Amino acid sequence: MAGDDSRILRFVEGGRSEGPVDRGETTIELDPAWTPARPDDAKLPIRPIARLALERHDPLSAAIGVVDAVAAEAGVDDALTLDDVALWPRRRLVAWRRIHDMILWRDILGQLGIGPGTTVRGSDAAPAAVRDLLPLLGARVEIDEGTHARGATADTVERSRAAHSPLLARAAGRLRRLVGPTPGSPASSRNDAGDIDLARLVDWFGDTRRRPLLVLGDATVHQIVEIDGSPRRIDPFLGPIVERLAGTAIDPITFALERSAQPTPDARRVTAAVLARFEDPGQDSPRGSALAARAATMLSTAHASYGLDGVDVGALLLEAELEFARDGVAPWVRARGRIQRFLAAHRPAGLLLINEYSRTEWLAAARALAIPVAAVQHGIIHPRHAGYVLPERTASLVLADRTYVFGGYERRLLTGSVYREDEVVVAGAPRLDLLRASAPGNPERARDAIRSAVGARAGERVVVVSSTNNPDVRRLVVAPALAAILDRSLPGVRLVVKLHPAEESHDLYERLAAGLAAAGGFAATPVSVVRDLDLFALLRAADAHLGIHSTVLTDAVVAGTRNLVVVGFPGSDALGYVASGVARPVRDGGELLAALDAPDEPGHAAARDAFLAEHFAPGEAADRIATDLLGWLGG
Repeated sequence: MAGDDSRILRFVEGGRSEGPVDRGETTIELDPAWTPARPDDAKLPIRPIARLALERHDPLSAAIGVVDAVAAEAGVDDALTLDDVALWPRRRLVAWRRIHDMILWRDILGQLGIGPGTTVRGSDAAPAAVRDLLPLLGARVEIDEGTHARGATADTVERSRAAHSPLLARAAGRLRRLVGPTPGSPASSRNDAGDIDLARLVDWFGDTRRRPLLVLGDATVHQIVEIDGSPRRIDPFLGPIVERLAGTAIDPITFALERSAQPTPDARRVTAAVLARFEDPGQDSPRGSALAARAATMLSTAHASYGLDGVDVGALLLEAELEFARDGVAPWVRARGRIQRFLAAHRPAGLLLINEYSRTEWLAAARALAIPVAAVQHGIIHPRHAGYVLPERTASLVLADRTYVFGGYERRLLTGSVYREDEVVVAGAPRLDLLRASAPGNPERARDAIRSAVGARAGERVVVVSSTNNPDVRRLVVAPALAAILDRSLPGVRLVVKLHPAEESHDLYERLAAGLAAAGGFAATPVSVVRDLDLFALLRAADAHLGIHSTVLTDAVVAGTRNLVVVGFPGSDALGYVASGVARPVRDGGELLAALDAPDEPGHAAARDAFLAEHFAPGEAADRIATDLLGWLGG
């Protein structure tokens, strides 16, 4: 679509718009499930445009190259090193995800012909990457009249302003998550929970027979696991280890990172509300202001240029880091200060956590006090993972003292990056311990129960599809890839979409299947959407798993479920499942049906065994990790 100065484009999602649509406007429907019943040049679906962009780019690989080039040229790592702690590795992960989206959106906006003079309306409906790119493309962005009308409150006006200033919105979100409730705010009324938690901590740490391990718990990763016929919601990475260590010399205390108002008197668990007792603004505020000013000064004079299809995103990345320096550094210093005082007051035997590259304030505070830190791998580690695979090691880089990985492949990736040999231990996956524990006594009865729970009819073949809690990945990757599979009638097939544990329920996939069928004139594939269901029980009951950039591809290998991966766009097979012989490639519905009918290829069992040996140490991982932690910290 060629650029045209006289054209007006409007972004909407689900048909919602802030103003009237003028004659001559072209509407871009951002809802990835929407399929026009017939071609309509006045309203375009985002999904096929995103699919074309996806076919032309490998955004995971390209994004990390852009981010590292800009950071190196501008000296971002130096600017964001606060005393002895480098914040850039954490920010690098944020930038990587942002540029991943921007690469795809730059292609999409190019297909739409957006350029100098083009008028764009409804930009508040568009994702942050679009709002960042529009000014760089020279587009004229109009805020619809009436956005703030009809008695809009100050809060709604502020939200609307934030929507048109993506950097402001992101900075505000970081501040809320990092700092938490301020004195006098409604959330700060959780004093009772904090007082109760503090009293319990004093009691637990006062037990001279033990020196507890502090486990940083994250409720967003909790999953339903069927054990002995009963569903349990558990952290699949840390929960089994906590259970093995209960009652030992390092009897764990779980520190819930979420600020729950409700203490749990029957468990060794406290909430983040207790950290409010360790505030010291008089000490942290001046230091935070000074470090923020230093970082902002360095970044305000830095320069880096990087062309992304005619758009210089170097300045955009530096602007984001400058905003973080101004608005995020001081709260980070405050958070680190209260965490360090909390740890100094109680002196746990060590910290145990996942997602450690996003918990820099905890790692830095522990390092300052010589408190050991152990991390457990979660999800898959692939060569393009910006959290684990880093370009260089500096003295200010904070890493866990010991990282427990699932297998030899992951160990080689980490030690081939910046980790020392003694910092990485192959331990296996605690999550697979739960798989063994949840093995049903009567497999056929368990299979029938799961298939009934997801609405599968007699004779239907169940294909599990794994979703994501990232809405833009659903829009730009998952929906376009899945639409290629739903391009025809799939007789006797039921798709069961397993939502991410942190994903809110929605009807995107049902609407996607129904819309494609209506437009194509064929019967819609039945779709069931589940979240709170044992993943491995679901995989065992399924006829196949269909993966799109998902860690569940590996889970399906473990479960022995027929594994299919959607291909046809670069980087779709992050771990080489197809080359390893543990997944079949499919590009459309016809190939899906053929793959369901095909017998296992010769050597499949051997290929599966080799893949599992490469990626998972055998045996009980939780026992192995607990034994190692006791030997390391139990003295």
